[in-house]
Amino acid sequence: CRQACVACNCRTCIFDETKPQWVGRETSISDNMMYHLVRASHMAGRCIECGECERVCPVNIPLMLINQKLIKDVDNFFGPYEAGMQYVEGAKPPLSVYQENDPDDFI
Repeated sequence: CRQACVACNCRTCIFDETKPQWVGRETSISDNMMYHLVRASHMAGRCIECGECERVCPVNIPLMLINQKLIKDVDNFFGPYEAGMQYVEGAKPPLSVYQENDPDDFI
């Protein structure tokens, strides 16, 4: 799914890291769940809801349900934001920067 994602553009993907290795290389339910939750959280402020990740999923995981839930959470905590639609010079998507006054009620 990340190869199909138009918003996935990190120079070095966290899932390609080996030190530390955040997600195992073998196929397991826990590693797969961790992968999709971390990826959805990472993309929450960038996802344009094109659905390509879900379309190419070989096991038909409803990835857009996860993505839309996290987008809704980001909107609730940081205010409405539509990725790819609100270009403001120098602005960063939610969850891509940290500020001292960011809400932390969810922690």
